[in-house]
Amino acid sequence: MTDTVTLMGSLPVNKRKLEMLKLSLPRDKRCSNSVRMYQNEDRGIHKLSSINTTFHLNKDNQLFKVECDLPHLLYGHTGRLISNEGLLQKALYRLDSLIKSVLEDDYAKNLVKGLSAVDQMYFKRVDLVWQYNMAMPLLTPVMRLAKHKRINCSATVHGNQNVTFSGKNLKAVFYDKKLKMHRKPGGVTRIEFKVEGKAFLTELFKADKKMGLTALHFDDLYERYRELLLGFANTDKCAIPNGRSIEDFLAIAEMRHPGITEIYCQVRCSKRQTRSKLRAKIKARKMQTFNLDDLVPADSIPSVVEVEDLEVEDEFNAMIKRAGLFC
Repeated sequence: MTDTVTLMGSLPVNKRKLEMLKLSLPRDKRCSNSVRMYQNEDRGIHKLSSINTTFHLNKDNQLFKVECDLPHLLYGHTGRLISNEGLLQKALYRLDSLIKSVLEDDYAKNLVKGLSAVDQMYFKRVDLVWQYNMAMPLLTPVMRLAKHKRINCSATVHGNQNVTFSGKNLKAVFYDKKLKMHRKPGGVTRIEFKVEGKAFLTELFKADKKMGLTALHFDDLYERYRELLLGFANTDKCAIPNGRSIEDFLAIAEMRHPGITEIYCQVRCSKRQTRSKLRAKIKARKMQTFNLDDLVPADSIPSVVEVEDLEVEDEFNAMIKRAGLFC
């Protein structure tokens, strides 16, 4: 239900413990020994690529920002979902363990019993995601015409495999997850909302205005995801084409704009027989209807659709075992 999160706060870090953690993890081959990596560390940015987690330290060695892909802490990749409360809390526990492992000993010991390091911070970014057995080329014609009540811009379409709505605090992305992971279209569409900003998250989750959003629970995440997805307008009369012909296009357009077929016929079809054949073909088109409500039922979560990578998961589990993480 969630993917990337960003936490903000101020926690004292022991640099020696941070270096030990980094040494226990394999370096990302793409950035090993690179100038940029060391420049980032000089600026206090410590990226643990093998677990997709980044620590940001200020000049006083205070941890003020943490970025993390929560599913990556469970599986080693983001093709699988955090699909229930147990998995969510397990991922947050692993993140908490990472943060505690680099804190000054005195501070870590003095944390109130039962209170985590994550509890000392607030969320500045929370990505809400789900995946569906649906091909992006079929969904693209529907969403490219949609509008979202919280995003003041139209869709940006990249081919047939990605539709993006970019707002100030909210970004919605529709894309083929299998294509992104394995570079082959796979019919698994991921719908992702990137929610940023303390005030915006506080308002969306109805959290304390002073403290901000300080805890995540699966039911709350699903309700907010459902609310955001149903925030799209212009999808109440939608259909998905079975092909890419002019008949398919006009059949969809007619549902939104009655009479457009007649306009097309008058402009493009000079012969009466041609117009009659075109009308008959459009009428015969059987469109697969599309309703956003069906994707986010109110009384249950949707079916769990995941993109697995068993080889990566096995390597990840072996890696965290060698590093002694999350014991």
